[in-house]
Amino acid sequence: MATVQQLRSQAKARKIKGYSKMNKAQLMSALGVSEKSARPKGDARARATAQKSGVAKTYAADKLAEKFGAGNEGKRAEIKARLIKSVAKELKAQEKALGRKLTVQEKRKAAVKAISGEVKAMRHAAKGRAIVPTGGKMTQAQQKRKKAKSGKQTLEDKYASANPSDDDVKAFAKEYRARELKKAHHAGTVEAIVNRKLNLGSHSREATPAEIAKAKKEAEKEARTLTDDQIAKKYAGSNAAAYKRTYEHYVNDAKRTIENATQEIAKTKASSRMSPDSKEKKIKKLNKAIEQANGDVELFSKRLKNVDKDAEQVMKETLAQNRSFAARGLDKADRSDVEAVMRHVEGGKGTGFTVSQSAQAQTRSKTKQKQLIEERSTEILRDHLKAIHEGRAGDETVNSMKALGLKKKPNATELKKAYRKAAAKAHPDRGGSPAEFRRVQEAYQSLKQKLES
Repeated sequence: MATVQQLRSQAKARKIKGYSKMNKAQLMSALGVSEKSARPKGDARARATAQKSGVAKTYAADKLAEKFGAGNEGKRAEIKARLIKSVAKELKAQEKALGRKLTVQEKRKAAVKAISGEVKAMRHAAKGRAIVPTGGKMTQAQQKRKKAKSGKQTLEDKYASANPSDDDVKAFAKEYRARELKKAHHAGTVEAIVNRKLNLGSHSREATPAEIAKAKKEAEKEARTLTDDQIAKKYAGSNAAAYKRTYEHYVNDAKRTIENATQEIAKTKASSRMSPDSKEKKIKKLNKAIEQANGDVELFSKRLKNVDKDAEQVMKETLAQNRSFAARGLDKADRSDVEAVMRHVEGGKGTGFTVSQSAQAQTRSKTKQKQLIEERSTEILRDHLKAIHEGRAGDETVNSMKALGLKKKPNATELKKAYRKAAAKAHPDRGGSPAEFRRVQEAYQSLKQKLES
């Protein structure tokens, strides 16, 4: 809207008489303009465009915050801030991808995409589910479907059959172990990189969940693409600075020891109160300290020259150590699974997982234990391969329901009743096998957790 001063300037330019004494309404009448037409058309168009692109997302955020906030003022504010932040992030990403500023249509499209994603996530959260961010990667289900379409055979598909032979089971066990060990080694490498990225243990504050998530995402990629030498070289810098300070401290400390011992020797020689034997004994002790300090100076001076190599070597040792721990954890998990059944076979009663105190269990030879573990492992793997062949290994809920003899999803009371009936039937004391009894227990725990969640 034009001001009085602007209208007077226009009236002066048109040489309208008495313009200086006119008020705003008189000036507008003399100039032949109205309140609506006083604003230039270009300004009106720009204002409308700004309203569409800028206010629209705030309006949408207000409406959605009111819908999902459920009368909670704090939650509404949080949702609104989340939506606006998501839109801003998407706009920035689109501009970066295109390398230019977005048009109004492109901004609107990006905003709709961002808000739709957030709304979908909030709806899933309201139903007790969560959308797992994949970072542009395929989900596990998508990967399985892609493998099925491409005809690529998985390890399980390779050995699955109606009645797997012992040789097939052993071959599957060997390849399965190698695959799991590879995963464990990868996890150990990722952990070592994450710890070095965040410098865990060297800061007073703990890393935030966002920092940990970001470091883990980067570490996953580096663990897959970089060799041990490349990882060690990349993360040796943070170690090298610390080692340099430590080595310098040791060198300076050793030099001070040499200086103090030399002064003490001079004082001892000049002393008239000490006997010759005492002087000789003390000087000998001081010379020994000087010799040791000279050795430290030489050693740590040499290490100062090779501090970068030392740091790389330590990083390599850390990677190896983490992988070793991961492999041990895998061994322990395998053993605990088999040993639980072994204790039942040895004489445990009730649930089958009580530690037996029988003389037979305590005197069992290692050869017998090893044989039992191998037999149990073979039985587990054979059942697993059979289940895959029959197409029942993919759906845990369906498998669990079939194991308990259920035809539909149960409530808590129905689940307990079905479990008691199936457990009584499958118990080894009543003619059932340990594998069948264990499966019934696992099925009960799986369905129970789903009901409680």
